[in-house]
Amino acid sequence: MKPELVFKKKARENFLLAKSCCATHPNAAGSRLYYAGFQVVVGELEKLGIAAHKIDRGAADAMDDRGQKWTHSFVKNNASLAQLSARQCSVLKVAYELRITADYDAELVDPIDVKDLLNSIEDILECLGA
Repeated sequence: MKPELVFKKKARENFLLAKSCCATHPNAAGSRLYYAGFQVVVGELEKLGIAAHKIDRGAADAMDDRGQKWTHSFVKNNASLAQLSARQCSVLKVAYELRITADYDAELVDPIDVKDLLNSIEDILECLGA
């Protein structure tokens, strides 16, 4: 399967998981929502043939140091390369912040914040064909 399709499949899976557990497990859902957005953008960048390591020093370092092709920084700051609108790019950044709270902060994600992001992330998935 082409990398773009693999990433878009993963994005859809993460979205469906987030949607199914947002009321009962908002921290897990918040993290999965961000990854749904991240992965669908990566899939589109793969489709477009964009090589992050050739245009971004941080991505180049990640490739050299860890063999990591896509960094969170590159994807969230360059989502417009995947033809996302300014609003959609902003949604991805909000989802990233929610993921940081869900995964690393000593506070809980508000289920309302997760629910508020569901439609916006789904819109991004649909726009990019996931």
